[in-house]
Amino acid sequence: MRRRQENTTTSLVLIDGGVSSYDLNEEAKFSTIRLRKSILILGLVQLFFLVAVLVSSDKIYNFARASLVLEDESLHKRVISASNISRQGPIIPRRLIFTYKYNLINPSQDDPQFDEKHPLTANVLNTIEKYKQYWKMIDDSYDANKNSKSSAENEAVVSFLSNEDCIEVINKAEPKLMKHFSKEKRGDFKADICRIAELYMYGGYYFDVDISVVEPVNLDKLPIQREEISDPFTQLSHIEYGSEIEMLRKEDIVTFATVINIQGVFFQAFLAAVPHHPIMKTALQYMLAYYEGKLQDILPHDALLSLANYSEIIPSRKRPQGIGVGPYTLAAAYLATSHVEWEDFANELSREGAYSSVDYSSSGRKKKMNYSRFLYEVSLTSKHITERDLFQDVPLQSHKKSKYGDGDWCNFICFGGRKVYFYSRVVGSRGCPKAG
Repeated sequence: MRRRQENTTTSLVLIDGGVSSYDLNEEAKFSTIRLRKSILILGLVQLFFLVAVLVSSDKIYNFARASLVLEDESLHKRVISASNISRQGPIIPRRLIFTYKYNLINPSQDDPQFDEKHPLTANVLNTIEKYKQYWKMIDDSYDANKNSKSSAENEAVVSFLSNEDCIEVINKAEPKLMKHFSKEKRGDFKADICRIAELYMYGGYYFDVDISVVEPVNLDKLPIQREEISDPFTQLSHIEYGSEIEMLRKEDIVTFATVINIQGVFFQAFLAAVPHHPIMKTALQYMLAYYEGKLQDILPHDALLSLANYSEIIPSRKRPQGIGVGPYTLAAAYLATSHVEWEDFANELSREGAYSSVDYSSSGRKKKMNYSRFLYEVSLTSKHITERDLFQDVPLQSHKKSKYGDGDWCNFICFGGRKVYFYSRVVGSRGCPKAG
């Protein structure tokens, strides 16, 4: 397994034996003792650094595979730490996660060379830059109010996962999935497994390399969903009648976010989660059952009923029913994890960060919705949008017809409340060919 090397600098202090009037035998004896002490100290120093490297490999951030793109430095060299706790309370770590068949922003010698004009590479760089500037703006605003300065701990980390990186994180998250990942021929299925494993282990914000950021999403500003699984058209009705706004309360904690498509299931091009989230753990278990053909044996009855609207037949790898392993199993995991599990997990996060726990026993909202936020995918050309005159400030993307469809993929967008945050496909990607 390929691993990226980390530079470790060790300083060795040499002990000066000095000059004395001891006879040669005494001097030789003490020289031997000093030599042994020096060897012992050197050994302890080496042991300390060995332990430090081993421990750090299991920390929440694996910096050996994190590269932050910065304008003022070499495009893919600098690594910066990130914090998983904000000044206000627990938050999703500022880790931007991507996966592709090779690392677009830091390719190996055997991969195509770095090309900032490649549509997918340019899109990834755009995502990184927009989120870097957005988070900096948030920090600067907070620091101005508090008369303090941001530290490097609050800057963003980028984790671009190659196939080897996926193998490493899957082995940590759910080793039994490794044989299925290794045998899998479809790249999108492999990416489904990898992103869930990465988010479970380390948390962060996952983006497909072809999802285009219009505006960085602030999860704290998204409306709270009333139902466990809603759909874009219901949300558009809420907007039309002015009933969609039920904003995040000060004590609420956002621990998970994704996009729901027009079929009412998860569109995993965008995912965000805190580390070790119960929904991610359950999704890993369901993906394993998907490959073993045992999903129907472990899915709760209520989840089966809800998912029947999407697929009457429970999918498996032998009978995928046109459904990817990721979207179905993650939606099933969301439905299967109980409100109590979500609340207990959120309270544990609060206790770890020395923040107060919250009792929602008197709240009319279901607890699961307090801790999750959703965007919704719909086409800008849909009559549900045009008849309501919504999102007029978001232009249609120019494109040519795709051999994979009629090209309308270019103008699917992800919205939350009254804002559009992403185009589902960037122009120049497989589903959205560039015009001309």
